[in-house]
Formats: sequence, structure tokens, C-alpha cells
Amino acid sequence: MTVQKAKKKVVSKRVVLKKSKAPKRAGLFSKLKKVLKKVVKPVKKIKKLKKAVKPVKKLKRPVKPVKKAKVKAKAVKGHKTAATAKKSAVKTKAIKKPVKVQSNKPAAASKKAVKANPKKASLKPVQPEYVPVHKSVMMKEVLENLDLAKRKVVVDCTLGLGGHAKEMLGLMPKNGKLIGFDSDNDHLKLAKKTLKDFKENVVFVNANFSTLAENLEKLKIKGVDAILFDLGLASPHVDNGERGFSFLRKGPLDMRFNIADQLTAAEVINKYSEKELIRIFKDYGEEYRARKIAMAITLARKTRPFKSTLELADFIERLLGRQGHIHPATRIFQALRIEVNHELDVLVSALTQAVEVLKPGGRIVVISYHSLEDRIVKMFFKDNSRDWINLPNEMTTTHLIPKLKTITKKPMEPSEAEVKENSRSRSAKLRVAEKI
Repeated sequence: MTVQKAKKKVVSKRVVLKKSKAPKRAGLFSKLKKVLKKVVKPVKKIKKLKKAVKPVKKLKRPVKPVKKAKVKAKAVKGHKTAATAKKSAVKTKAIKKPVKVQSNKPAAASKKAVKANPKKASLKPVQPEYVPVHKSVMMKEVLENLDLAKRKVVVDCTLGLGGHAKEMLGLMPKNGKLIGFDSDNDHLKLAKKTLKDFKENVVFVNANFSTLAENLEKLKIKGVDAILFDLGLASPHVDNGERGFSFLRKGPLDMRFNIADQLTAAEVINKYSEKELIRIFKDYGEEYRARKIAMAITLARKTRPFKSTLELADFIERLLGRQGHIHPATRIFQALRIEVNHELDVLVSALTQAVEVLKPGGRIVVISYHSLEDRIVKMFFKDNSRDWINLPNEMTTTHLIPKLKTITKKPMEPSEAEVKENSRSRSAKLRVAEKI
């Protein structure tokens, strides 16, 4: 091959190479142009739109908002509710003078105060007085078992707000007498209002039922036809936090039925020894963790004494934890209340006196709310109903003269309907005995 032919081949290869690279570069530029067109076009459109849109001129006079007519319910004829009356009033504008609606603002002071000092008249709402409410437990069963049609002298040892007493007086003879005992003076005041229609038939005694025989002797009453004991707490005791009975409401650790008594729950918690606390928690509260609670309380009170109900309840809850719907402080508060008011000792004494003052054929009805009280009533009725006993030091059976006849072999309990209506009645047990 000649030199000239070789040069031509080399030149032809370079040309081919240049031609082959050119289309690749052109393809890249074309792609860039397409991308730029896609970006630039919408920007131009936006600028055109901005120019086309003219700014809205500000209005010289601002438009006033339409006021809705205030309408009272039943104020407009032909409308069942206030809502429909308002709608029609706005649409038709038929009401020229809208009726004033009662505002939610606090009520003003009384008219006399406003007339006397119109500037100083307070705008604070007048709060109604707290009126305690107590639903009497097992009313039907009480009235049936007392058989009041022939009972001339009846004793209500736990008068409370007078719920049971009112119904009892309605069934008693017109010349009958009811003697109502209650150590709480506030309860007696409320009971007097409840029994205002029976003023001549009621004698109110502000004392504990442990003084039953003594007070009946003062009143010159020799015999009684029926006696009712409705043990436990009344609703006002629980609902009023200031009395200190509830672990759900803040109040002082008091728990006294009679405010004149000296011993309070605060003194028991803060001054009783560890052994004494274990005893009352175990015996009166039936608390199996009594030792643990007593030890924790005696340690905690060294730095800071317990003052309020919530403080003690929260301490016990943190110590024991909470399982189920029953608050862990329930049994402790029960034990403290029994200790402060000496409830179990008082109950035994009162039952013994009740048997003495009852006439033959007279009845005792007792409603209890926890196992300790119910056990005492059960054993008392049983012991006084026996006609024989085996004494430990004697070989033969000793014959007794029974004083009572037990009417209820098993305790009566509230109906399901009553428990639904009044949940506090769920633990009630009623026992009846008759004097022989």
C-alpha cells in the first residue's frame, strides 16, 4: 500500500469519528432545551396572570354584621324550641323588639340589698343552703316487723334525719309516743323539721342510745312496745367532709358522732402506740395487713403528724396499692370510727338495756352494716333465746329462762331494686327478736 492511500484511510477514520460524536452532543443540548422550556413556560404564565388580576379596592364603608335576634323559648308562637324561633327571626326580621334572654351571668344580690346600697350590691351568685339527704334503709321490712298498729310507745335509738320515724308515726295510734335518740345535735334539728307534723307525739333526746334506760326513767316511761336500731353512718356524716368520716372528701380527722366528746381520729392515729393501732385495725377493721400499716404510720408521724382524711387515705393507698373497686383505707377508717365512738361496747350495753325496758310481746329490730355489728346482734339474740346451757364446770345441763324469741333465723337483706336505688344499703342486714 502506498503512503498516500494510507493517509486517506487515516483521514477517513477521523471524519467518521467526528461525525459519530456530533449527534451525541446535539442530543444532550436538545434534552436541556426541552427541560428549560417546561420550567420557563409556567413561570411566564404566572407573570401574565398576575398582571391580568387587578387588586380589589378597599370599601369606603365597612359592612356591619347582622345581629341575631335574641328570642326566649316559648316567646314566639308556632315554634316549639328557641332554636327554630331564632332562625325565623333572622330570616324574616319580623321581630322589631327582641325579647331579652336570661343571661348566664351570676345572679345579683337580693332586692333589699340593692335598694339599700346599689353600688355595693354584690354580683356573686347566692348559693343555696346544703340540705342533707338520707334514704332510710329497708323501710318496708322495718314497718312490717315492728307491727306498729298497736304500739303505743316506740323508741328510735338512731333517729338521724327522722326518715324511719316519720313512717312509723304514721302507722302508730294517734295517742302514741315516739322517743328519738341521737347524739348528733345537727341531726336532731333536721329531724324536728321532718317530724313537724307530729310535734305532740315525739320526744327528742340528744344523747347516745347507751343511756337508753336512764333517759326513759327520766321521762317516767316504764315500758316500751318496740325499739329500732339503725346502726352505722348516716349519709350526712359521709357527705359532709368536715365531719371527717369519708376518705373521699377532704376534712379533719374527727369522726365523732357527738362533737362534745374529746377523743378524735387524729388523736388515735398520732398518739396511739403501734400495738394499740394493730389491735384496733385487726379487731375493729378486720384488716389482715394491720401490722404493716401500723408500723408505717408510726414511722411517718415522727416527721409529720396526720391531719386530714385525704392525707391518711392517700398514705394507705400508696402503701398497699389499689386492687379492685374497694379503697384500701376503707377498713382502717371503719376501725378508727368504732374506736372513737366505742360503737361495739355501746351496742352490747344498749341491747341489754333494750331487753330490760321492753314489754312482753315487744319487738327489737336491728339493722347492721358490717360483720362485727351483725355478729354481736346475732349472738346476743341467740344467748337470750336459750332455755338451756352446758356450763364448763358442771356435769348436768343448766336450764335457763329465755328472755327473747328470735323471729329471723337468717338476717333479712335489701331487695335488688333498693340496692339499685340506694347503693349504700347493699351491706345492710336486718334481725328481729321478740320479748317473751
